[in-house]
Amino acid sequence: MNIPSQLSQNSSDKQQSACSIEGHLVDISIQGGGFIGTEKKDITPDDTCTLTLLGTADNEAIHVNIIIKNRQVFDARNNLIQYGFILDSDQNAAELFVQKIILRHLNQ
Repeated sequence: MNIPSQLSQNSSDKQQSACSIEGHLVDISIQGGGFIGTEKKDITPDDTCTLTLLGTADNEAIHVNIIIKNRQVFDARNNLIQYGFILDSDQNAAELFVQKIILRHLNQ
């Protein structure tokens, strides 16, 4: 799975901040997943962010709140970091989000 996405850090009032990264969702499950993008030192473990899928065919916004759990170097030469996260939503919302991603991926 390699879905174009954007990771945006949420500010304290739960609005998206200017700190965002375009990259790719590379793994997803009900428990969480992985996102690869350029390094932003402002995004650290335990930060609350919004993950948004880009380029949806039907222009439906697919996004979910997440909590960053870890970050590790994916490609040092290109300054790419893999951000591990968990979904910050109830079970039903998490299942719906994952279903939408899987359906979108299968329809490509």
